[in-house]
Amino acid sequence: MDYESLAKVRAAKLLLYNDPKKAAKDLYDELEKCFSDPTSSEKEQLTLQTFSTKVMEILQTIDPEYSKEMLIEYLKCAASVLT
Repeated sequence: MDYESLAKVRAAKLLLYNDPKKAAKDLYDELEKCFSDPTSSEKEQLTLQTFSTKVMEILQTIDPEYSKEMLIEYLKCAASVLT
């Protein structure tokens, strides 16, 4: 399976939640786990970041409103760490 196909599968999983908040939390947790793991290499982190961006681009194409709501919820997850 190629990179693009994997991103489509991941996007589909996030859409199946039918809950932008839950989908955002799932994506946030995946990224947070990688970035907070001291054994994750910079290359792994960059790959996941690039992959997650591609997933969001696919979501934007499929369902712009869901993608927008998910992005807002994702930003709330990120902001909660700072406060």
